[in-house]
Amino acid sequence: MAFKRKMLNFSIFILTSFTLTACNSESVPTKKTLVNKVVISSNEIQKGFILEELDIEKINESDLKQKINMNNDNGVYLYDYKSKKEIYILFNGVGTNYSNIKFKMNGQKLAISYRSTVDKGMNRHSLFELKSTKQFDENFKITLKNNDKETAFENIYTQ
Repeated sequence: MAFKRKMLNFSIFILTSFTLTACNSESVPTKKTLVNKVVISSNEIQKGFILEELDIEKINESDLKQKINMNNDNGVYLYDYKSKKEIYILFNGVGTNYSNIKFKMNGQKLAISYRSTVDKGMNRHSLFELKSTKQFDENFKITLKNNDKETAFENIYTQ
């Protein structure tokens, strides 16, 4: 009987300790989590325009997963959801390494420059979200420069 009571007390102690530890545990986040998206970096590139790089592997938002097609061929893609005050730019690196990706905003013009090199076996995606505090202006323009040469998006998806 004394053995059973000791075992019961020990079990209650362990269970209580585990519960208290779980309830009081604080983790130090290394990445900012917003609405089921993990933001790798965030920067206001111009007043009213915020650019965020999203961690594709950790996107839980089913709506966003349905919008962005990761099975595209290699290239840079634009997902234009201006009606919702947001656009997405996907660097779909299939056999290509994209680096030195830079965004510069001047009024209603967004200039994106980057470097690309062929890298067989490379399969890396980078996803950026540009958010506006108000509706995008109908004159909003995006230009692309790859290796210092003007280029175009592989495809533009709109909704």
